Amino acid sequence: MSVRQRRHLDLLPLLDVFMVILFALATMTERELESTTERAQELAADLEAVQKELDTGARARAEADRLRVEVAGLHDRLAEIVDADATLARAEEHRRRDAILGKVLHHIELVEIEISGHTESEGRIINRCCFRTDPLTPAWRTCGLVPAHAVPRATWFDHQALDLHAALSNEGSDRSTLFMIRQDDIATHRIAEKLAIMIRQRVGDDKVYDEDVGPRRLGCPADVP
Repeated sequence: MSVRQRRHLDLLPLLDVFMVILFALATMTERELESTTERAQELAADLEAVQKELDTGARARAEADRLRVEVAGLHDRLAEIVDADATLARAEEHRRRDAILGKVLHHIELVEIEISGHTESEGRIINRCCFRTDPLTPAWRTCGLVPAHAVPRATWFDHQALDLHAALSNEGSDRSTLFMIRQDDIATHRIAEKLAIMIRQRVGDDKVYDEDVGPRRLGCPADVP
């Protein structure tokens, strides 16, 4: 047998060993791959579960936010309903008072006189007068400027406040007349009381009342003709 043949035959055992090693490595790699695949699947399942929890939490937070907005809207709506009920109650009370006042005015004629004070640039106070004969309507009329002093005031009352005279005379009516005189706190001191005394003297009726001076807003509009 030649030397080359002997060397060739000596490699066969090494080839067998090499094949065994390759098989073992392949088996180990396959097992590791299976283990890694299983672990990857477990991690994927865990990740999916976590994602579902996150999605559920996000939906829960979104639902909670929606409910908070809805509750706030319901609170606002409830406040609107309460305000509307209060407005309706006030309107009903006003209608009831107007109905009572309307029945009273069938028997009593009410003349309202208001005096509002205005200060001119030089400091002089002018007393603007207006009146109405129906408290259920905003139909005010002017009665001019009421002088602060007695003599000019008597002249004004007798010769200038003619529309007011017509309202005070109450001719052709079988109703008694009630006079209400108001002034603000800018008008001349106690001018309403002095006008009330003058009306009693001229008309001869003791149903004349002047209200206390106060920082009130009078009913007569500033642009009354």
